Amino acid sequence: MKRSLLRTGTVLLAIALALCGGVSASALTVQASFNNPLIEEAGQAFAGDAVKILESGQNVLQSMLSQSDAIDIYILNSSGQEYDSIFARRYMCDLSGNAAIAAFTGQLYPQIQEVVAQDGAIYGVPLALYPSEGIACNRALLEEMNLALPTTWEEYFQLLLDLPELLGGYDDVYVFEPYLTRDMVRGVLLRSFTGAYIDCVSQEGKEFRFDTEAFKTVLHLFERIDFAGLRIPEDGQSVLYAYDMANVLFEMESTSMQSDMETLLLRLEEGDS
Repeated sequence: MKRSLLRTGTVLLAIALALCGGVSASALTVQASFNNPLIEEAGQAFAGDAVKILESGQNVLQSMLSQSDAIDIYILNSSGQEYDSIFARRYMCDLSGNAAIAAFTGQLYPQIQEVVAQDGAIYGVPLALYPSEGIACNRALLEEMNLALPTTWEEYFQLLLDLPELLGGYDDVYVFEPYLTRDMVRGVLLRSFTGAYIDCVSQEGKEFRFDTEAFKTVLHLFERIDFAGLRIPEDGQSVLYAYDMANVLFEMESTSMQSDMETLLLRLEEGDS
């Protein structure tokens, strides 16, 4: 079921290759071949030379083939071929002996656990989740508007139903990126919800069916959403490309890439994983 998560997104991971005995006593060498605030913040958190972050270096597959231990930790994207190759060969350190990592992994969503662990062994630590088509939320703006963070699809669609009335005192707030049209927003919302539902009912012990009360309840809410009241333009209307991301409640594109945004993980019902 590893691919159930990757169908809708990817995980940024920190992994150590099987040759993890080469860790220097004076510095931990981390390779991150892309600019990411998480990596920069981690590097700044350690004084002196405790952590050395390289933006380029030996390819992880080259390290595996050459038995190199020059890099202690690699930052990889779970959807990349590199991670697939080393995960399939188990060519990574088993981190399950670390109590903090084991406890953290045990609290993750099952779909994310399946990307980093297998047969009781833990091979990576998730740093961030980037859905390729999903939803992120601006928690600070929600709190400023005295709105509760939705945790289920029913709560989320109910919030979208209520927002047209609540937006009256917030002329500078956009529910979604203001260049998205109603058809685009409808499509992402419907695909995200149905995809999450399919992932849920595909789990072992679940019955794969759509004529359930949970599915019908949420779909009925979706059908009642007033997209015009949410101030979302129709196709053909002028859209806005210059805007302040801090004034956007929910983001649908490049999810989680903005510092003000965090991935919105929604359950079908309370108690579901």
